Parts: sequence; structure tokens; C-alpha cells
Amino acid sequence: MKTTFLAECSMLQLKPWQCPPILFMVMGAFIILSMLATYALAQRYTQEPEIAALAVIFITVISLIIGTFIVSGFNRLVDSHRIKSQFISLASHQLRAPLSVLKWTLEAGKNDHRGYSPQELENFMTTLAIATENMVRLVDSLIEINRIDAGTLVLHPEPIAPGKLAAAALKQFDLLLRAAHITAHLIIADNLPYVFGDAKRVTAILQRMIDNAIRYSEAGKSIVIGIEKTGTYVTFSVEDSGIGIPKQDQPHIFEKFFRTAGASRMQTEGVGTGLYIARAVIERLGGSIGFTSEEGKGSRFSFTLPIHQEGSVY
Repeated sequence: MKTTFLAECSMLQLKPWQCPPILFMVMGAFIILSMLATYALAQRYTQEPEIAALAVIFITVISLIIGTFIVSGFNRLVDSHRIKSQFISLASHQLRAPLSVLKWTLEAGKNDHRGYSPQELENFMTTLAIATENMVRLVDSLIEINRIDAGTLVLHPEPIAPGKLAAAALKQFDLLLRAAHITAHLIIADNLPYVFGDAKRVTAILQRMIDNAIRYSEAGKSIVIGIEKTGTYVTFSVEDSGIGIPKQDQPHIFEKFFRTAGASRMQTEGVGTGLYIARAVIERLGGSIGFTSEEGKGSRFSFTLPIHQEGSVY
């Protein structure tokens, strides 16, 4: 749904004089008036048209430079405000569920004084552990983003066997795949070389892509994880036949705290940090990340890592 810039500024709680599009129009009017005033003054105090023209050009250039800096500064403020609002909304939503689980579980244990069986106590502990893990995962994501933005992200690159890494990453989803009634196919090319990357972070990125493929696919569908050599890189890809990504959302898919309409509609977990972190990590390792998607037909996410040395490892 398209909105006018006035409606957008109002949504962001900006006054009209703080709204970048309005400021841009005001600066345009100021530049025109400056040009006319400079030309009139030059005509009055000099008879040479060249000097008048140079004066107009000089004032115009200065006004454009100042206007560009002003509008750019306000645009950054608006973007910052928008991202902050998105984060507060998403984080509060994602924290509410595990905190509620913690509260209800603790209250049940506190208010019900009957003896619990070992199985019931184990269920309580499992519930608490899952809720705690969800909150820890969210906090860890925020810490990672802070490190990325501050330029202090630390990686530990090493030679990695891509086939073994992918097989181990997929193994963690056996239960989820069975529960979701989804089939996973792992296709690994022959004679794959080692890649250069941070094994822990690359595994987390691949698992995030597999997790998304499962959660956005319907029961009975399948996903394909592929590993192949492309030039001096090895490409990891995860393809699904799920809901796909709307075209209007695709330019923003790697933005911080961005979630598609489909993610909200299907009520999947997350605050829109996974792909932002993934892009930062992969690019720091010398690779690239991207995707193709068609709404209603599915998506294919992929990333590349540079080859470390030749030699088959799988």
C-alpha cells in the first residue's frame, strides 16, 4: 500500500518542518529565490553579464550543497527513527512470548503445592529452557548487530569442508522436518575443495536458511540444499517451494529488523536480524550472498565462500 510523504512523516511522528520531502521542496524554492536575488543584485551593481552569471552559479552551487547535506541528515534521522520503531515493536513482540512462558511456568510451580512427578518436573524444566534460549538468541543477535555497526565483529576463518558442514547442519533439522512433513534433499558436488570461512558462523547462516525454508513451506513440500564449485568459490544454496517473497519486499530483505508480510502472516519467530548478520559475515569472509524469489512459487537463497585450497573433502 502506497502512502503520501505527509502520511509517512505523520506515521514517523515528524513535524512538517522536520519532514525531508517538505524540506527538499523548501530548499528548492530557496535556491530559485537565491538565484533570482543574486541575478538582480549582480545586474544592479555590475554591467558585465558574465560576472552576474558566475555569481548566480556560485550561489546556486553553494545552496545545493548545503541543501543536500541538510536533507541527507534528516533522511538519516528518519531512517534511524524508523529502524528504532521497528526494533521496539518486533523485540517486544518476540520477548513477550518467552517471558509469558517463564511467568506462567513459575507461577504454576509456586501456586500448586502438590507433589510433581519426575516427568512433570522435566516438562517444566524443558519449557523454561526453551523460553530462556529464545531470549538468549534474541540478545545474541542484538549484540552481533552492534558489533557489525561498530566495525568490531570478530571472525575466526579457517579451512572448512563444505560438504561435511552442510550435512552436519542439516542433521539438526531431522525432528523439525518430520514434524512439518517436509523432505530435504542434500546435493553435494564431487571433489569439492576446502573453503575459507568461520565454521561456527557459516553453520549458523546455513541453518538459518534451512530453518526459513522449512517454516515457509507447506506440508508435503520439499527443500533442496546444494553445494557446488563456481569458479574460485563454493556456492551454498537452499531452495524451497514455499510462499515466496513479494516483489515490494525484495529490495529490503537484507535490511536490519526487516520482516516480510509473509513472515508476519505465518507468525514465524524472529526480529529480522538473521539475513542482515549473514550478509555482513559472508562479505567479511570475502564471499557474496543473494536470493531469487517468486511469490507463491518459492525462494532460493545462496552464498559463496572463497576456495582455500584444492582437494576433495567429501
